[in-house]
Amino acid sequence: MDYDLFLKLVQIPDNLDRRQKKEKITKELRLELAARDNKSCQVCDLKGEYGNPGFDIPGKLAIHHIIPNGKGTLENTITLCRYCHNAVHALLYASGKWRYVPMR
Repeated sequence: MDYDLFLKLVQIPDNLDRRQKKEKITKELRLELAARDNKSCQVCDLKGEYGNPGFDIPGKLAIHHIIPNGKGTLENTITLCRYCHNAVHALLYASGKWRYVPMR
């Protein structure tokens, strides 16, 4: 378990423009991430396949935007399992650094 990385993922800039929407993940980026991150969570090393909750596609892995509303680039994304991904978001919400925005 990489606790240092986990803690870095819950540190976002205080001056973040929360009105900006995050960029979508392209198919090309998904393939690059799979190759770079070896289809495994970078925090706990769980291996699996990517899911897509927006389309109800199950999977053990999720793509996380490091800067929550940032660019959909290799530098701003990381592979997390759904458990670590949920934990990062729970800490961001609980700390007040990010607020839940319901999907419309």
